[in-house]
Amino acid sequence: MSSISLPYEKQIRHFFPFTAVATETTAATFITGASPGEIQLFRESGTTTGKGDFYILKKDLTGKVVKSDLITPKDITYLRGSAPVAKVGKTNVLTITTVVVGAVYNITLKIHYANSEQNFETIFASTKAVTGDTSTTVMTRLSKQLGDNLAVSMYTTTNISGTDTIIGGTTVNKNKYFTLTQVAGALTISEKNWILDGYYPGLKTFDQLMWNAEINSSNEAAMAGTTKTATTPVYAARQGYQMLELERYFVGHRAEFDGPDITLGFHRAYEVNPASAYFCLDMKYFDVSRNDSYQSDKMLTLVSTDAEAVDNIGYRIEALMGGAEGTIWNELDPAQDGSDNA
Repeated sequence: MSSISLPYEKQIRHFFPFTAVATETTAATFITGASPGEIQLFRESGTTTGKGDFYILKKDLTGKVVKSDLITPKDITYLRGSAPVAKVGKTNVLTITTVVVGAVYNITLKIHYANSEQNFETIFASTKAVTGDTSTTVMTRLSKQLGDNLAVSMYTTTNISGTDTIIGGTTVNKNKYFTLTQVAGALTISEKNWILDGYYPGLKTFDQLMWNAEINSSNEAAMAGTTKTATTPVYAARQGYQMLELERYFVGHRAEFDGPDITLGFHRAYEVNPASAYFCLDMKYFDVSRNDSYQSDKMLTLVSTDAEAVDNIGYRIEALMGGAEGTIWNELDPAQDGSDNA
């Protein structure tokens, strides 16, 4: 059983990643016939039909069968499904509208380690406008310099080879965090979906970056000919790498995963794919311990890339709780056709 608990088991969370709902209709046939990665919901009697208490069986990648608690429907206090949210990076658009010959233009890009105000790096680019320059030529030099500095910094470089095109005829080596594109003097700095670049479970798992870019000049006329606009980011939710961190944390006691020290132990692959997006079922319930009169505080989280498979379990738990379809469980299937309510 996957759990992490405080003393006296007041708080326990079970985490089951799965690929599909099994077709087996009894616990005995599930144990012998289900495929690795499959789950099934059974009543206390060991069948998939009837009312009363229920439990989840899951077969992991090694073929081991894992069982949840025996859950009483009336003791469920929370049941909710949630869909993945893709990351949309923040952008800054810096524009030179008019060029002042002789003016020095600067771009500063301040990048923080995660959301720490104390740990940051500033990337700087500067150029002087000369006779014959246009907004495009000035911004191209600034963009090229900024991109080159990002590519060589030990904090923003990347192991991914190749170049990015800033504008036709001007390329820079790739960096980890940003894409730079320029059109007619307008430089767009876009945050990449960068988390999987150099990602290793449990080692460096922050997925939010605090940063800001500005364009300026000590020449007032030049400064008046610049503008900046920005868009806010959309933060990722229920992405594969986030689910992988949960698997590592909650399942590690029964499935030893590779880490920085791999000299000892039996190592197993993760079931979650860090590059996928997952639909989730979160359920909160309680029971009363034999040796403790107080209620526990427990959660069960099921995650899968298949929305219909998660809906299948969600609808069945909803029915066991006595709720009409859609009154407790919110459907995750994008088609919203109820076909998962088998």
